[in-house]
Amino acid sequence: MAMILVSGQDLKITFKVHFMTKTARFLAAPIYGQEPDKISVDQAIDFVREYCNLVAGSIKKALGSFHVEAGVSLPVVTRGFDEVFFSTAKAPNLSMDIWALKSITNELKCSTIIEAFNRVDLTGMADSLVEDQELQGDVEFL
Repeated sequence: MAMILVSGQDLKITFKVHFMTKTARFLAAPIYGQEPDKISVDQAIDFVREYCNLVAGSIKKALGSFHVEAGVSLPVVTRGFDEVFFSTAKAPNLSMDIWALKSITNELKCSTIIEAFNRVDLTGMADSLVEDQELQGDVEFL
């Protein structure tokens, strides 16, 4: 599992990517221009870390356009699939979602936990994230 935080005075977003090494190798292969079995474990993990960085950076940018200040942590990789199988306690200021990015042979499970500390109007933020991605064109992983 790879995890990254986007956090500020108003909210904290925890974004997690739950993956198997085989899937990370499959997804990283085109970036490195190699077959999946030639991708090292370190390259596969770096790919998922960079994916977390890109997602968190997009969220931070979108929050900034709504005047919500936030910082981004470094991505951390660890073992774990906890919230895929267990639900978290319900709280009025807590929202959680789990979804999967699927291909014919592979799948990444992603999850977010959003904890709000102050009321912030983010109406239209999802639309601004989609528009931002359309303007960027191809994604380049470092």
